[in-house]
Amino acid sequence: MQYRAVFLALVATAALMPPVARAVPQYRAEVVDSRGGTSAADLNNRGEVVGYRYNYSQRGISTYVFRDGRLRLLDIPGLDVHGGIGINDHGAVTGWGGSSTPGDPGYAFLYRNGQLGDISGALGPNTAGETGTRGMAINNLGQAAGIANYQPFYFDGQASHALLRQGQRFEGEVADINAQGVVVGYERVPGPVTSSAAAFVARDGVATWLPTLGGTDSIAHGINDRGQIVGTSTLVPGSASFAPFLYSNGQITNLGSLSTLQGGSANDINERGWVVGHSRENSGLDAGFLYRNGTMLDLNGLLRTEDAALWNVVEATKINDRGQILAIAESLDDPRRMFSLLLSPVPEAQTWALMLAGLGVVGAVARRRRAAD
Repeated sequence: MQYRAVFLALVATAALMPPVARAVPQYRAEVVDSRGGTSAADLNNRGEVVGYRYNYSQRGISTYVFRDGRLRLLDIPGLDVHGGIGINDHGAVTGWGGSSTPGDPGYAFLYRNGQLGDISGALGPNTAGETGTRGMAINNLGQAAGIANYQPFYFDGQASHALLRQGQRFEGEVADINAQGVVVGYERVPGPVTSSAAAFVARDGVATWLPTLGGTDSIAHGINDRGQIVGTSTLVPGSASFAPFLYSNGQITNLGSLSTLQGGSANDINERGWVVGHSRENSGLDAGFLYRNGTMLDLNGLLRTEDAALWNVVEATKINDRGQILAIAESLDDPRRMFSLLLSPVPEAQTWALMLAGLGVVGAVARRRRAAD
């Protein structure tokens, strides 16, 4: 009877909770950097966030890693100043770094297992400083991608190579790299008056443009290991109105909007095909969204009651395979202050796993007991 009571209690508890496959989770919010600011840059599958902040003791920018509710500054021997932008599941970090010597332009770095490497130096001297030369993304194989003097490149784990389109280097930005080493970003295309942006995907160092939603400008922000790409695109030539897109199996799809107004961007996609970004509301302001199973959801409506009373999520920038989301939010106590938040689903995936495992163990024990009787 004791095992039966425990088993029924677990079943009753599980019945009160929505099924994992169908339910939209609620999210609890953690402040990444209590100083405020939106410098949190990337999120890995261990729930670690990498970013950068001003280090008063060193009087310069330092990389931080946020994990399990704590933020720690990363000491990288060989760099006086550094800003982490990408992190993989092994904790390897890429970004920009240099010395505190005035005039030092620095370089794109990769820091893993206590070893520091320059992944942009082979592409020529840095004449663009930290804004034009930096590592942007890194996968679990240690392959990375970034820009050197505003020109996209990728690092294959041993050497760096410039990305080429039609045999030529080009100016632009890199956003992401997947497990197959496929890189996405955008090319800056010069025009007679202003330049435009063309989303690209690069395989084996060769970049090709992606189709748009009908306009002339597009930017690719994220790619998963299935090759699905997300970003933003204009809808008609000359328009300044952007819409979030998903590019999958050779087809580009407009993910829609949270309101009757167009405007927004898809910023990242995980292996389940969940997409995050921001969308225009009828108020004319932006809200962070989660897109899953064909539906776009306002993240503010998914926050726990206690968190919704504190924050207005205006953009979601990253999502990992556990469903955790890196977001930007304004404080409702002081809307002038912006913070980076780590949003975690409740109950989290591991909680469900433990509950289901518990049901299995109790069931097995009960069956053995009946067999013994």
